[in-house]
Amino acid sequence: MQEAANQLKLLLMAGNKDAAGVLLRSLGAQAGDTLLEASGGQRAPARTLALELAAENPSPGSCRTILARLSDSNASVRSLAGNLIGQCRDRQNAPDLTHALEQEKEPATRRALVGQLGVAGGPDQIPLLRRLTRQPSVAGAAWLALAQLGDAQARRQLIERLQDPDAQARTGALRDSIAVRDAQLAAWFGPALADWRDAVPITGPHEGPTVYARVCDFAVLAMAQLGYRFSFPVEFLERLSLEQIEEARAMVDAMPREMRPNA
Repeated sequence: MQEAANQLKLLLMAGNKDAAGVLLRSLGAQAGDTLLEASGGQRAPARTLALELAAENPSPGSCRTILARLSDSNASVRSLAGNLIGQCRDRQNAPDLTHALEQEKEPATRRALVGQLGVAGGPDQIPLLRRLTRQPSVAGAAWLALAQLGDAQARRQLIERLQDPDAQARTGALRDSIAVRDAQLAAWFGPALADWRDAVPITGPHEGPTVYARVCDFAVLAMAQLGYRFSFPVEFLERLSLEQIEEARAMVDAMPREMRPNA
C-alpha cells in the first residue's frame, strides 16, 4: 500500500493524469489520504490534478483534499476546490466541513459549505446550523440544510414558503424542495399547481419572443424530480397542457398532509 501511495504522489507531481487515475482507481478510498498529502505540494498544476482526481474518487480523504485547497494561494485552485465542495457527501466529513466553515471568509464558499452540511451532516450539526440562520450571509443555506436534516421548524418554514403568494418566492420554495429530496413535500404543492403565472424563461435570448414556464409547470417538474411519475414524460421544464397539470393536481389532492403549515 505504501509503495502504491508513493507512486501515486510521484505521478501527481509529474502531472501524469492518466496513469495516476488508473492507480487511484485501484487504490479506491484508500487513496484519499495520499491525495490530501500530494495536494499540498508546491506546484499548482499538481494541486489542481489532485483536486480533479479527488472529484473522480469520492471518499472522506478526497473531501479533505478538496477542503484543504479552499485556502490555496492560487486563485484557480481555490475556485476549483470551491466548485467541488458538493463531493463531500460522507458523514465522516461533517467535522471537516465544520472546520472549513470556521476558517472560510468568502461568502459564496461559506454558503456552499453550510449547504453541504445538509447532505453530510447529522443531528450533531443541527445546533450549529440553527445559529447560522441568524447570520444573513448564510441564513438561507442554513435553513435549507436544516430541512434536509429533518428539522421540524425548517421544514415547516419551507412548507409555508410553498404557500407564499409571490410567484418567485413560491418557485424558490419548489426549487428548495427538490434539494431537500423529501417526496412528502409534494402534498403541499397544491397552490403552486394552481398558479398559472409566468415564472421562469425557457427560451434563449436569440430565439424570438421569450416563452416562460409557469409556476404550475415548475411544480410538475419538482414532483418528477422527487420521484413521482405521470402518464406523460417530464424530463425538463416546459409549458404543459391543462390536462397534464390537472393530472398532477389530482395526485397532490390525494396525498395525506401530515401536519399543518403553521402547526
